[in-house]
Amino acid sequence: MTRRLAVPVLLLLALLGAGLWVAPRVIDWEAWRGRLADIASARLGRPVALEGPIALVLLPSPRVEAGSVEVGDAGDGVTVRARAMRLRLDLAALLALRLEPREIVLVGGEIRLPWPPGALPSFRPPPWLTVLDARLEDCRVLVGGLELEKVDARLVTGGATEALVADGGFVWRGQAVRFSGQLGRAGADGIAPLDLGLAVGGATLSARGVLQPAGGYEGRLEAAGPDLSALVPAPAVPFRATTNRFTVAADLLAADDLSLDLGGQ
Repeated sequence: MTRRLAVPVLLLLALLGAGLWVAPRVIDWEAWRGRLADIASARLGRPVALEGPIALVLLPSPRVEAGSVEVGDAGDGVTVRARAMRLRLDLAALLALRLEPREIVLVGGEIRLPWPPGALPSFRPPPWLTVLDARLEDCRVLVGGLELEKVDARLVTGGATEALVADGGFVWRGQAVRFSGQLGRAGADGIAPLDLGLAVGGATLSARGVLQPAGGYEGRLEAAGPDLSALVPAPAVPFRATTNRFTVAADLLAADDLSLDLGGQ
């Protein structure tokens, strides 16, 4: 008796699974284009245009996939074009016929950031970061004349004093680089703390400082590694460098009170 029941139950489950997999892919989601663009715009805090095909995938987890996405300038000079965007949906809300994204993923994007950065209000996290994670997959980031390839990163909110926490990796001049960063919330004076860390070719770099309201960065910098030639045209010697005041602006890169050790000298 048990075996007789098992076969139809398994068949029913297989048909249900196939239906959940196939049905959303054959439904025309064109009528949802405007609604999905509005949701993404509200979450990102900037205009979003969905120019490519749209599909809902239920398995292994519910998500909306949209092709050819453009995220517009919100007055801070930041623009984004992506090959695709995925919105991971809340299952309970979806069963109640509501679309509530829990994660945004930009795939194959080109992100252009202005240099020098704008006023600090543009660095405050957009509203969606209070409820969502965001990820970048296989993206390219352009900052002034700097180009970072194959960027994979995760951005999340921090605690009460942290506006944004990021970690991930990218490729620069053919070398794999790992990075982490923590942006604090700006105070009444418009100054926000920013800590950065990089690791490449066995070398590490850390910076602790602040973003200025008018743009630019000022702080303390430390760098060390086993082989200086892996980073710049120089002898293959271990190195260590510290500076108590490191300043970066649109037309300025300065290090005051610099201490440099090359191969123990």
